[in-house]
Parts: sequence; C-alpha cells; structure tokens
Amino acid sequence: MTGETVLLLGTVHDPEARLLPWIRRLAAPGDPLAARWERVRRNYAHALVAASAATDPRSRAGLAAAGWEVIDGEDEAHDRGLRALVRRGLTRPEERIHYCDLDRLVHWLATFPEELAALPAVWHRADLVMLARSPRAFATHPPCQTLTEGPINRLIAARIGVPGADAFSGSYLWSRRAARAVSEAPGPADLRFYAEGVLAPFRAGCTIARHKVEGLEWETPDQYIAEIARLGYAAWLEQFQSALQWRRRVEMASLWIEAVLT
Repeated sequence: MTGETVLLLGTVHDPEARLLPWIRRLAAPGDPLAARWERVRRNYAHALVAASAATDPRSRAGLAAAGWEVIDGEDEAHDRGLRALVRRGLTRPEERIHYCDLDRLVHWLATFPEELAALPAVWHRADLVMLARSPRAFATHPPCQTLTEGPINRLIAARIGVPGADAFSGSYLWSRRAARAVSEAPGPADLRFYAEGVLAPFRAGCTIARHKVEGLEWETPDQYIAEIARLGYAAWLEQFQSALQWRRRVEMASLWIEAVLT
C-alpha cells in the first residue's frame, strides 16, 4: 500500500438479475469469491456503485450486503450518468478513484484475483494509470468489439504518446486531478466518456502510465451460462452479435473518433 486512500467506483445494470448469483457470492460465508472480495476490499477506503433504475432490487440488496454503498444511477443521461458518477466520487475525500464496471470487477475477482489485489503497487505511478488489457485478454472479446475498439485504441495511443493504450477496458485509476478533468471534459455528455476517461486527463496535462492486466477479459458470457450450455458457445456468440449490437458498437466508435479529434 502507498498510504493513499482510494475510492472504488462502479456501475451496475442488472434488470434480469443475471449478475445476482455472482453478487450473492460476494457475501456468502465460506465462498472463495467472498474471501477474494474481502481481501480486495481492504485496499479501498470505500466502495460506491450506481445502480440503474431497472436493476433488480435483489442485486442492489446483495451489493449492499457485500459492503457496497448503492446509489441510484442517472439512467436518462446519454452517458448513462457516468460523468455525474465521477462528480459524485469527487465529493468524497479519497485521494484516488478506481473506476471499474461491476460485471468486469466480479469477473476479475473470479479469474485473476491476485492481479486485482496487487493494484496498490501501481496506482500511484501517474495521474492516470490505464488498466490495459493484454493481447490475450483483448482477444477474448467478440469481433464487434475488437474490430471497433482496436483501431481507435491505436489512434488514442498515437495521440497521447503511450504505446499499447487501452481506453475501453472498462477500468481506470485516476488521481483527483485526472477525475476532475474527466468530469469537466468538453463536448456532449454521451458514451464518448470511455474515450474521455483517457483523453481528458491527457488534455489537462496529467501524467499517464499503462499497466497491462489479464483479468479484464470479456465478462458478458458469465451472465449467459445457461444459454451457452444449451446452444453452444459459437451459436450463442452468433446470436449475441446481432445487427443491432454491431450498430451500437459502430455508433460508439464514431463518438470515440470524434473525441480523439477534439
């Protein structure tokens, strides 16, 4: 530990309670996942998660039982309330913020807990420590993500001068200065937030470091275990990568390119 206090900040959208079995394990006596979570949680001064209005009440209750402060997200915002959540984080006294999508954090706990627990050794390296997916971890994602995120990550790497930059891992380590830059980023408050998580600190003159991780793999299959068992992974993946999914990803990629060019 560096002596710095860190806020763990996340979001959850779980209308069908697909995350509920995993969430309940975080507080289940004797469950290895609960033991891993307890170890990781000691690295943080506080854990705050914004739950969408549609999230199943059981998932919210399970998170509270596991030690999270659960607040209401701003679902109506075009950025899913992400900037408002960062501003909420900045009202707390912690010196740094670790933002991580909840489903990604739970997958990380289940697969590479030692890596997650060891983060205090790196979070003081810079105002922004990019938690960059390893080539192996990135390759676990489907083509609708790798073919949109990959080229834009290379653009961002060239813009900020950090080889291997990864703006779309779903997890960032920010100093208060970097988080403030994200919360005040110019332009529309939409899903370009994920690019701004890296670009805004860069434009504000923050120091930037990259830390490669294995645990930020594609986490979505964790929520579809029954469907994958019934259909087989290949058939389920083909179903997942619908025309609508591709359209959403391309639309997000367009926003991210605009952020790079701003």
